[in-house]
Amino acid sequence: MNPLVQGWSTAHQVLQTLPTWGTQPSVPQPSIYGALPYFTPEPVDPFVTYTFVSFGATVLNSALFGADNRTRFLITTNESTSVLERTTVEDPGRGRVALITWGKQPSITIDDLEWTIRTSQWLYLSSNRACRTMIVCGEKFSWRPNAGFIELFSLEGSDALARISQGAAGVILQVTPKVIQK
Repeated sequence: MNPLVQGWSTAHQVLQTLPTWGTQPSVPQPSIYGALPYFTPEPVDPFVTYTFVSFGATVLNSALFGADNRTRFLITTNESTSVLERTTVEDPGRGRVALITWGKQPSITIDDLEWTIRTSQWLYLSSNRACRTMIVCGEKFSWRPNAGFIELFSLEGSDALARISQGAAGVILQVTPKVIQK
């Protein structure tokens, strides 16, 4: 490509629109160095994907698998009518991580944070019923439906931090590396 005519139409470029500074051509252009191939960067997926594989009708009895097909968490719910129904989240190597106690006032216990809270106080419905807000370690987050997903946003930021959707193999949870590090 001749840099002196870039942006000007010539007889063989009448139908071709050339990119301007700061834009990427939609079709990779040949290398200006001749034999070197044109570099096309691979798109980076901003999410790490996990899949809930259910052992029943819901994710309340399931396993959470990472992209490497290793079990990350086991989720089990006792369905006994004689005791209060409980859902346990376990790390296969460490044991219990969280406990959800169901009933008139459901609560969640997070072992690493050493706290128990009623779910209605932790994950509450907004006044306009458009989203659910939660507070984790003093930071507010919002779960909102968006184009087939339920997405998690920080109230200070605008990019989705996580999202949940229904996939062919089960419920899909996608989280950003930033969330995993926290």
